[in-house]
Amino acid sequence: SVKADSYYATSNPLPVIEHGASLTFTKGGTLSGTTGCRRFTAHYAENAGEIVVTKMISNRKQGKCDSDEEAIDTYVMSVVNSGFTFISGLGELGLSSPRAEITLAFVD
Repeated sequence: SVKADSYYATSNPLPVIEHGASLTFTKGGTLSGTTGCRRFTAHYAENAGEIVVTKMISNRKQGKCDSDEEAIDTYVMSVVNSGFTFISGLGELGLSSPRAEITLAFVD
């Protein structure tokens, strides 16, 4: 089972709050997050060693996202929507999918 709290995700291992995404996994199987361009909630479950996201509800923010926000949104959503695994090593936690990897860092 996945036991995780809140994470801060970027394609760069160094947190950049202006352009990062936040992901929250609950013990009850809910995933929620923001990418800078959207807020979303979904259900997640483990299936054959992979985390699969279903029943996603997504709301884009009003107004135009800048190019950095669009890039992060596209990147994060491609990982979340394609099924992923948690990976760890060298003191870091990440998400890995067939499309990409995201390095995560804990935030308070």
